[in-house]
Amino acid sequence: MVKQRGPNIGQIIHSFEENKVSYFYGLFTDEDISYIDFHKKCLFEFICLINSSNLITKKLSILHISSIRDFYASSQAPLINALLDLLNIFWNKLFVDFPFLSNEEKVNLIKETFEHYSLKQYIEYVKTNVIISTVHAAKGLEWDYVILPDIEQDLFPNWMGLCQNCTNKTDCRLIITDQNEKKFLEELSVFYVAITRARKQVFFSASNYQIGNYNSQWKKNISCFLKLPGLEIHEQMD
Repeated sequence: MVKQRGPNIGQIIHSFEENKVSYFYGLFTDEDISYIDFHKKCLFEFICLINSSNLITKKLSILHISSIRDFYASSQAPLINALLDLLNIFWNKLFVDFPFLSNEEKVNLIKETFEHYSLKQYIEYVKTNVIISTVHAAKGLEWDYVILPDIEQDLFPNWMGLCQNCTNKTDCRLIITDQNEKKFLEELSVFYVAITRARKQVFFSASNYQIGNYNSQWKKNISCFLKLPGLEIHEQMD
C-alpha cells in the first residue's frame, strides 16, 4: 500500500511483472477521471438494460459486464482491467450476498454503487494474493497483512504535505510546532488509515535512496513517522 503513485512503486510493479508475480492494480482514487468515467459508463449501460427488462437477473448481469468489456476492448490500461475485475466481483456479490432484496432494492443498490463511484469497496474480495493499492483506495477495507513501502522523507509524509517546510531534513526528527501541527495531523491521519488496514500485522520498508525522474537516485532519510513512539525499526536496508 502506498500514499501515491511514483517511480518507486513503478519499480516494484516492474519487478513483479519481470518475475511473473500476479497482482491486482489498485493505484487509483475516486477522483481519477478514468475511475469516474468507468462508473458513469456502467450506470448508462445499466439504465439501458433495465429499460428493456426491469428484472435483475444473472443474464442481465452478464449482458452488462459484456457491454462494458466491449466498450473498453481496445484499452490496455491496468486501471480499466482492475475495474472490470471489480465490476465482475460486484455482480457476483449482488446475487450471493443480497438474494433477499426485492428487485427494486437491487436496482437502487446497483444505481447507488455506480452513482457514488463505489466499486473500490470490493477490492477486499479480490482473490489475487498481492494487491497494490493507494491508502485512499483502501480506506474502509482490511487485509490480514499490509506492507507499506517507501516510508521515506518526501514520500510518506510527502513533500507537499509536510516535508517541504521541515527544518530537520538532515535527520527527519520531526518537531511539532504551531506552524506545522495542522499539516502533521493531516498526514498522521493518512498514516493511521494505512497501518490500521492490517488485521494481523503491518510491515514497513524504507530505502536510503529514492528513485527520481529518468532513474536518477537521491539519498534520503527514513520517514519521521517511523521514529514515532511505539514503532521499532528492526532493520534498515539500501
